[in-house]
Amino acid sequence: MRIKLIVPVVVFLILTNAFAQDANDKKPFTAATKGLVGEWINELGSPLKITNIDVSSGQISGSYKSSSGTSGKSYPLIGWVNYQTPRQGGDNAVVVCFSVHWGEYGSVTTWNGTYYPQNPSPEIKTQWLLVRSNTKFEWDHMLTGSSTFVPKIDER
Repeated sequence: MRIKLIVPVVVFLILTNAFAQDANDKKPFTAATKGLVGEWINELGSPLKITNIDVSSGQISGSYKSSSGTSGKSYPLIGWVNYQTPRQGGDNAVVVCFSVHWGEYGSVTTWNGTYYPQNPSPEIKTQWLLVRSNTKFEWDHMLTGSSTFVPKIDER
């Protein structure tokens, strides 16, 4: 009878410790990802603004304004950031992705890439995929490329 009572108590204590450990693991996540919040700009001059990162889920929110192919209007973006405690002897990065729904243009763009918070010159290096609904040819619906975002510097 005592064993039947002890087993659930031990399982409860193990799970409680695991959840407490998970809560403590958010500190490295926050330290590694907090530098992403702010304004960034790519090589074409398109501004990316990350306004929030939800620490519990890794969800990113913000806005993006394309310097090419749109009217210059800012569009909402949503995405994800993920991070694992660095491993010795390897290359360790924060992984990030975000997407923009271009509304009246009938297209969606997704960027996937890496961010190195420890670098003295921070960058978000991405590959992007733009998918559009209307083109002249069937093979022309998807475009791909790369972009590097650097922190936007105020010009005062």
